[in-house]
Amino acid sequence: MSQCCRFLWHIVQHVTMLIASALLCMLCDGTTGFATTQQPSEPQGISSSEFLNHIDLESLTARAALHSFPSGILTSQRPKLEPDSVTASFDQELARPEQQPVKTAQFESSSQRTLPIGSGVVQPVSTLPLEPGPITNKPIADTSMSQRFGEWRSKLELDPNLPDFLFGYEAISIQRSNDSIGPYSMGQEMDRFARENSGRITVSRLLGGIERIEFKFTGPLHWGRHSTSIGPIDSLLPLSLAPQFDNATVHQQSHQVRLTSYELNRCNTGDELSQFFYGVRFFDHGEQFQLDSVSNASTSRFQLETSNILAGWQIGLQLNRPLSQRLTIGIGTGGGLYGNFANGTLQATSGNSTLADLKDRKLRLTTMWESVAMINYRITQNILLSGGYEGWYFSALTTAADQRPESSAQGAAFSLRTRDDQLFRGWTVGLSARF
Repeated sequence: MSQCCRFLWHIVQHVTMLIASALLCMLCDGTTGFATTQQPSEPQGISSSEFLNHIDLESLTARAALHSFPSGILTSQRPKLEPDSVTASFDQELARPEQQPVKTAQFESSSQRTLPIGSGVVQPVSTLPLEPGPITNKPIADTSMSQRFGEWRSKLELDPNLPDFLFGYEAISIQRSNDSIGPYSMGQEMDRFARENSGRITVSRLLGGIERIEFKFTGPLHWGRHSTSIGPIDSLLPLSLAPQFDNATVHQQSHQVRLTSYELNRCNTGDELSQFFYGVRFFDHGEQFQLDSVSNASTSRFQLETSNILAGWQIGLQLNRPLSQRLTIGIGTGGGLYGNFANGTLQATSGNSTLADLKDRKLRLTTMWESVAMINYRITQNILLSGGYEGWYFSALTTAADQRPESSAQGAAFSLRTRDDQLFRGWTVGLSARF
């Protein structure tokens, strides 16, 4: 009886072992998603329990998700793979060193992505480091105003270690307004002033940080016009001078204007988006009007000369907006208050005789306002091409056109007038380089 029970007990043990083996195969197939007809061979040197403990079901499931297998591969729609492929997959898994369990990827939105498989880290795209790229013409995306200035500064990609010196040259073409004068002759009137072409030189040095010192020279600018009339012609001069200029065979009129500017500024600038400057500036502005009268008896000359030497302080601001990483547009404005050392001379001669020689000088306050609209294109990191349109407005200047020689007799008083306003405007184009 005891032997019969022992025999039945052995049969129960064998059946239990077979059921356990079948359950183990089914469990492995359902976890990894591989439909097989052959159980993967147990690695040599480890027991069945150790083999089961080594298989990380969560790890295998996460890896299948990260590999983006087709839907259904982890359920009922499982591809049929060869037994050798299954065995190789388990061998690779067993050969991997021990590591932290892999977190399941959670794709919450399109703004997230995972790092390489096995890291177990999910990082948003916006926090990944961006590699600096070359300056291009790619437009800068329009964002809120609070973010725009920071993006402009970073996307211009200027070298923070700027070269110490900057040299620039601009070609300028300036038109002078308010050019009426006289009339002092009844002959042909003079034409208007044409545009005058000249240049501007800029030299600056970086003082460290965001400050630099800058010197600018503009000019010399010279405008001229003239006219010739064939007589007999009379003049429109005061009665004390008219007899020597009336009934003339020829009247020749000429009008000359000059302008030169020197300035020394201290500029506060961290990049090319804004610049604040202040400094000293000097202007040399002068005019000369001359009427030559030729008759059978003699040659007579009437001449007016005025001079303005302006010295004072100026202040200004310039703002730029990038259109791309190379192209920017901007506007600038500034103004100054100057002391004007004005001088005037009136002279009249007939042959070897002096008809009048009158002089006067005054000290006045003069203001000057300027504005500019510009466009800049960065050719390289240190070479900038620029162009624009600018204007200068002067108040309370003394000019030849503003004088009224009502009495020009020798010894008469000559009062210099300093009430004329002048506007200079025109185009500029230039190139600057840092070194």
